[in-house]
Amino acid sequence: MTREGDEHYAAYANGTGRGAIKVTQSGSITTQGCNDQGIRARSHGHGAVTVTQTGDVSTQGATAHGIYARSFGAGAVTVTQTGDITTQGNAAHGINAYSDGAVTVTQTGDIAANGLNASGIVGASTGGNIAITVGPGGTVQGGTGTGAGVRFGYGGGFLPGVDNTLTNRGTVWALSGTAVLGDTGNETIDNYGTIIGKVTLGGGGDVFDNMQGGTFEARETSDFGTGTDLFRNRSGGRVHTATSAGTAETTAFEGLETFQNQGLISTVDGGTGDVFTISNTVGGTDLN
Repeated sequence: MTREGDEHYAAYANGTGRGAIKVTQSGSITTQGCNDQGIRARSHGHGAVTVTQTGDVSTQGATAHGIYARSFGAGAVTVTQTGDITTQGNAAHGINAYSDGAVTVTQTGDIAANGLNASGIVGASTGGNIAITVGPGGTVQGGTGTGAGVRFGYGGGFLPGVDNTLTNRGTVWALSGTAVLGDTGNETIDNYGTIIGKVTLGGGGDVFDNMQGGTFEARETSDFGTGTDLFRNRSGGRVHTATSAGTAETTAFEGLETFQNQGLISTVDGGTGDVFTISNTVGGTDLN
């Protein structure tokens, strides 16, 4: 299916009562215009919203999300994606899912959100928990600017979720360098796959569990925010903090109260002069 022109949704379901909304897409969808979302599913009556996508979605315009799923109320929002999603426009997220209640996104396909301020997956909730699962085998890529691979909430305390989880068994990264972006909720990252870049978390109590077989290709400065935060590198986990032999790189974890290591921490990249610091203060060099 191909749609052209602004605000033309390829698949659109809109509910005004309390009944559930369900959308299943198995073909290919291509849209061209501004706000031309591939799949748009909304409930205005507190009903649950469920979207299952096994085909491919491609959009070109600004705010043309691949999948937009929303409940105006406490209805649970559930998105399952096994196909591929590609977006090109400004603030055109791969998956944009939010509710006043629980939000669940499960992804095993590939997502590439290539535009300015575009994120691969956005989960948002006013008072519910957000659970995002990537892989096995899937790749989630965010765009430039404020884009992230996976994002919880919209920033500034708007729809931040409560107890949020990212379970990664694939690859998460972004053109901006921000792999995971949080807000004021409590974020838990369980990494069994590969996360590339930095994480920027907010005021909640955050936990990054780098599991056996997991790799955090840390870049630049990861900010764990103002809560009480823990990074745990499990046995068989790997934190790698340098990538360019010709550059003396500085990588840092800031705002981190506790760091526990049973795995491997490496700055090996074939060059010299690389520095990795861990601190519970901005600009600090150690855990006080």
